[in-house]
This record gives sequence, C-alpha cells and structure tokens, in this order.
Amino acid sequence: HSERAAVRRFLKVLVPAGLDGIEAFYPAFTERQTAMLQEMAQEFQILRSGGTDYHGAIHPGIQLGTGLGTLHVPDELLPAMQQKLADRP
Repeated sequence: HSERAAVRRFLKVLVPAGLDGIEAFYPAFTERQTAMLQEMAQEFQILRSGGTDYHGAIHPGIQLGTGLGTLHVPDELLPAMQQKLADRP
C-alpha cells in the first residue's frame, strides 16, 4: 500500500531525528489507518498517542476526551508515555 510506504519513509527520516511518537487514534482515521499506524509505531519502537480534535466551544459536537463518534484513546498508552518522560536525562 502506498499509504503504508509513505508513513514508513516519513518515520525513517523523523525517528532518527528525535520523533518520539505518532498519533494513531484520531476521529477521522479509519480502523485500517489506526491499525496501520499502531503497527508502524511498534515497528519503529515509538509511542502511540491519540487526539480528540477538541478545540473548545468553537467546534460544537466534539467533546473533551472523546472527540467525534466512537473515538476511544486507550488508557494503556499512558504508562509508556510516562516512562519515556522518566527516562529522559
């Protein structure tokens, strides 16, 4: 898939430059895109994150912590982020 190849090229450049993670959970992503981004995060050993696209009252219908639709950012992502911060010099 060209999308997967494009993400891989992107990560091959940015991870060595210091990229720590990638947003794998986002309201507009399809299940396939979310799965692919999670696989890329694992392959490149970087963090997974998620965003609800909440920007306050200017975007009605988007709630803090849930976003649009059925988006769910797993709580299990937090410990890896906390560990990454703790390991920094």
